[in-house]
Amino acid sequence: MRKLSLVILSFCIIAFCAVPIFAQDVSDMVFIPGGAFVMGNMAGSTDERPPHEVSVDGFFIDRFEVTNSDFAAFLNEKGNRETEGIPWILTESESCRIKEVGGGFEVEPGYEDHPVVMVNFSGAEAFARWAGKRLPTEAEWERAARGGLTDSPHPWGDDLDTTRANYDRKRNGTTPVGIYPPNGYGLFDMAGNVSELVGDWYDASYYRNAPSKNPSGPMEGTTHTLRGGDWASGPDSLTVYGRSEGPPSYRSLPTVGFRCARDAR
Repeated sequence: MRKLSLVILSFCIIAFCAVPIFAQDVSDMVFIPGGAFVMGNMAGSTDERPPHEVSVDGFFIDRFEVTNSDFAAFLNEKGNRETEGIPWILTESESCRIKEVGGGFEVEPGYEDHPVVMVNFSGAEAFARWAGKRLPTEAEWERAARGGLTDSPHPWGDDLDTTRANYDRKRNGTTPVGIYPPNGYGLFDMAGNVSELVGDWYDASYYRNAPSKNPSGPMEGTTHTLRGGDWASGPDSLTVYGRSEGPPSYRSLPTVGFRCARDAR
């Protein structure tokens, strides 16, 4: 009987340990299958060259960009802490739609479902940890943005379609997440609305010697990589391979937001 009990206990422990991390709630996320794809493009700028094949493991990524409501809930639990003397989110900015009211944080009416802006990299990382997630790598982001398409420059296909993204100041600011059609993976706003912070440090020459398996960017740097273009940027920024240099970790911008990812194991 003692041996049987030990066997049952051992089985339960093994079964519990085998439960993957994505047994947590991933209802707001999409699973992106692992595999190889060509990252970058010769038609892009110098930091988007050379195109090179990379492979990533399967992962989950947020269906939508993190919203003001999402970030306000985080602030009301954790507070607006500082990194290098700068708060995670600049609520004093006119561009920020989250305001501190009576010791708490509230979203301006009508902006609850807009992507949060004026958050610095440290604030984005802190939110991701709080949510049990992380920021996606640049390679993961591009694989997700491609939506299963191979050579198309945009998340939706080959041609620039003005009905599929908020860009070029056409709306003079952010729009609610999810009002434009999703890509082939069911992800919204992978082009336009806000440029998205990823976990990688930025290096203009990184593609020349990036590893081919699960690349995660340079080991150090002074700025972070942005992906996806935003409401103020031109049509050239709407490509799946486009990349730009973001602000230092403690700086924030009215055109920059983020979405989160999670390992699938």
